Amino acid sequence: MDLHKFHFVINSKLLNLIKKEARDSNISVSKCIRKILKNMRFAIEKMQFESHPLYFKYNKINADKDIFINLDIENYLLIANVQDSLKLYSKAQVLRFILRTFFEIKEKSKSRLIESVLESMKTKWEIEKSRKKAWDKSHMSLFKNQPSIILSFSPQRELSNILLL
Repeated sequence: MDLHKFHFVINSKLLNLIKKEARDSNISVSKCIRKILKNMRFAIEKMQFESHPLYFKYNKINADKDIFINLDIENYLLIANVQDSLKLYSKAQVLRFILRTFFEIKEKSKSRLIESVLESMKTKWEIEKSRKKAWDKSHMSLFKNQPSIILSFSPQRELSNILLL
């Protein structure tokens, strides 16, 4: 498996939660983050489809720690794709948001296993996604000089132009 060394800043509270999760699972921090990303893949997809770039514009991090992790290329490219489609400043924004969301879900579902809660949320997302015919993502890559042309990703993840009439 090809791994990409990834560095980002994080606040100490979130870092301690990640380290505790890794210690409880008896795995490294990098493996723990890869596991969280695998479990939260539906949330990353949902974030890409439903979020607006302005939501992430002024997120204050209060970072006081930095961390180096090894991400597999698949997760790195997924995060890069979300960063590109939402026009975010950094991939770390996406990663911090997903990690924070994971631990918020875990905290709220104290009595139940996190895996069953995430599986339930994933099922609900798949149903919601299948019911909706078209997603309004006109903010994704709008050309300022040609507002009728939008760049979009095809199902094969190829960038394509869409002409709006």
